[in-house]
Amino acid sequence: MTTSRVEIIDINITPLNRSRTIRVYLPPGYDEQTKHYPVWYMHDGQNLFDPTTAFATDWKLKITMDKVPAAKQVIIVGIDNGGDNRINEYAPFKNKKNGQGGEGAIFLNFIVEELKTSIDDNYRTLSDKDNTVMSGSSLGGLIAYYAGLIYPNIFGKIGVLSPAFWFNPKVLDLTKQYNSTVRSRFYVCGSKTESKMMEKTLHDTYFALKTGGFLDENIQVVVRDKGKHNEIFWSKEFIKMFNWL
Repeated sequence: MTTSRVEIIDINITPLNRSRTIRVYLPPGYDEQTKHYPVWYMHDGQNLFDPTTAFATDWKLKITMDKVPAAKQVIIVGIDNGGDNRINEYAPFKNKKNGQGGEGAIFLNFIVEELKTSIDDNYRTLSDKDNTVMSGSSLGGLIAYYAGLIYPNIFGKIGVLSPAFWFNPKVLDLTKQYNSTVRSRFYVCGSKTESKMMEKTLHDTYFALKTGGFLDENIQVVVRDKGKHNEIFWSKEFIKMFNWL
């Protein structure tokens, strides 16, 4: 059986006229089998597999996923962030103080209409919503969470680590007013020690989801006692998030 591998492809974000590197993790034995796999779309892709491209240190996600039993294996699509455009793409709304953000809906539309279509066409995927996950951390968690609100028919499961809701508080307000009959499952996690407001933010997130009518069986909001706002914390938390979703 062949080992896992990470394929690197480039794709154009048509509506924003930007190119982007995509890192596709294919599980062990992918080439010898005919089975189709669930797909995880993850933001800040350059931080997931390769220490030479990571912001500080990588998540070591290839090592983590190689240990997952064959029956639970998935394809991971790591979407590199846009560098100077990261904030604009990951924030659905412009931040009133600094004016950044506001391209989130366009960026998600690119993922749905262009990237997901390409991945489903070129890899053996299970393309239905129950087998399609989006996850991210910090601002990547913000845009992943937002995707669960506006595309629940596409992304049936959402994984969020240390969400930066402070940048776009309106996202939680939208959660309270949620009225769609189709709903994603949400896993949201952060730690008490990564920022002064994270614990309150997580409690507010749970309250917003409950106010919006989400059932407890479909939401998991976790407050850890320790952990910094960095790749080390997120890499350790990933497998717990993975197993729940």
